[in-house]
Order: sequence, then structure tokens, then C-alpha cells
Amino acid sequence: MFKRKGENLDYTCTADVERGEVVVINDALGVAASTAKKNDVIAVYMTGVFLLPKDTSTELQQGKKVYWDTAAKKVTVDANDGAESNPTAYLEAGIVWETALTSADKVQVKIG
Repeated sequence: MFKRKGENLDYTCTADVERGEVVVINDALGVAASTAKKNDVIAVYMTGVFLLPKDTSTELQQGKKVYWDTAAKKVTVDANDGAESNPTAYLEAGIVWETALTSADKVQVKIG
């Protein structure tokens, strides 16, 4: 039985969030639809194309799979932190929607 499209997820904030900020919910990545305080319930976009922060040391090509580095709060092409023992895996964020040059600090990413 159909329940809903699944484009947004109702989420109880575990910390203060700003509109447009990446929200990690267990194994899922979304984007806050509004600014909220801890314990507020907001909609989190679970699909769409969003402008997300990226490292300015790498060009990201259209169609490339990218991951979310929770510590740096940026997208990366690396699937983990590269540590030799016990590397930390990054959450899959989506694909690059439009190429972002090395100098760009943001990139369009299709999530969901």
C-alpha cells in the first residue's frame, strides 16, 4: 500500500541545524529544509540536487560518485579517510550533477 513519495523525511533534530545543511540520519544523507533548534521536528530533503561544500584541492567531474566526510563537512571522491588501520568509511552522498572546478568551494550533488 502506497504511503508517500519519500522525497522528505520528518526528522527530530539532534542538534541545531541551518536550512540547506547536510543532515546524516544513521545511514542516510539528507538536506535540512529549514533552520531548527535541537528537538524540533523538520522536513529533511532525501532526494534532489543540492549545492554542497567541497574541498578546493580537487575538481569533481559530472557523474562522479561522491561521499560525505562528516568530520570535514564536505563532499569527497574518497570512500574513506585513508587511514592505514581502521579507516573510517564515509557515507555515500550521491553523484556530481555539474562539474565543479578545483577552485570551487561548492558542488551540485544529486542525493537520493
